[in-house]
Amino acid sequence: MQEKTIADTVNLTLDFNDVEEGQFADMMERIRAERRALLRATQEKYAKSRAQKAILEQQRQRMRLQLQCLYGAVLAIMITLCWVFYDSSGSAHRVDKTGGTHHESERFSAHQFNEAQLSEIERYFMAKFFVGDWRFRGAAIEDNGISVFIETPQPLALEPHYQREYIRSSLCPKADSDIWLYIKPEDLNIHLYSENLSRGLSAYCAS
Repeated sequence: MQEKTIADTVNLTLDFNDVEEGQFADMMERIRAERRALLRATQEKYAKSRAQKAILEQQRQRMRLQLQCLYGAVLAIMITLCWVFYDSSGSAHRVDKTGGTHHESERFSAHQFNEAQLSEIERYFMAKFFVGDWRFRGAAIEDNGISVFIETPQPLALEPHYQREYIRSSLCPKADSDIWLYIKPEDLNIHLYSENLSRGLSAYCAS
């Protein structure tokens, strides 16, 4: 059955000349009722459409919020991974004079020192250079002892002889330090550099 519209009810007025006088009021009431019914159906149709649009918009907003949360979580994970990678490859990484890792340098060492001694030395210098512009860049077992690597922002404005004296007097542990329970002063070498590791200057704590 074809759906009626308000325009169809208007067209009924064309037959008013054939309607008897007693039936006119009934027909007008029927036309008004049909118009009200069609109007309610039209309003319900548009109300349903608006409700569906509102539901779709809410779903889009939830999806955008979920994507933002997911993006934030991924960004946090990436920052954490970058920090862990920097920490493991930077200050906590053991480097030798040629830039290799501790395990690479240990293969060429005389093995006169062990991991326990190396760990104690690293713990001491990590605590000493925890704050400030100078950075502890690791330690390595070498043929003549254990080398400690300290990076400075800028080269020291001192002659090599005075730089070595500075290392012995200021960077080497004090005479009463517990670190000397693990290593002798003549076996502890401190390497100071600013930009290039190979251009730095070394000094043993006791010559």
